[in-house]
Amino acid sequence: MEALLQKITIPNELMEKVITELKTKHDDQQKYYMQSIMNVRQQYDEIDVKLESWFDKLVEEQVKPEQYDRIVETLKAKQEDLNNTLDSLTNGNKDFLVTTSYLLDLAGRVEQLFEQGDEAQRSKLLGFVVSNLKLNDKKLSFNVNYPFNMLIEEKERSQNGSETSIWCG
Repeated sequence: MEALLQKITIPNELMEKVITELKTKHDDQQKYYMQSIMNVRQQYDEIDVKLESWFDKLVEEQVKPEQYDRIVETLKAKQEDLNNTLDSLTNGNKDFLVTTSYLLDLAGRVEQLFEQGDEAQRSKLLGFVVSNLKLNDKKLSFNVNYPFNMLIEEKERSQNGSETSIWCG
């Protein structure tokens, strides 16, 4: 396991590459979130205008109260859906930043954390990194979880001198 964790540790030159690419992806994601949030808010505001219009029709007795209530209920439900969408967009944006910073920290210090951790911490750390851990006839088998498998592949490629675009796609 220690040999595997050594492969996961991100060397400084690769860390710079990862950080640059993550900044680019983050900027792109920010544009998506801002555009989506503006779109949701615009739809919400359009519903507000419709609600005012329907209220005016009710006051002017152009619609029956039952019809007005039904329409208002439908429009308010749409606004609630838009509020839920807005919440998920905001939370998704925060989750991306938190997850990215934790992954970078973990990948940068995985070997150190494993060496210094107690049994429970080591077990939890391995749970993030590998899955399907089995011991058959003194042979250990496992799957390396994403994104750690990509870090190992990148490190092996860079050691072989091949150029890669793992962080560009």
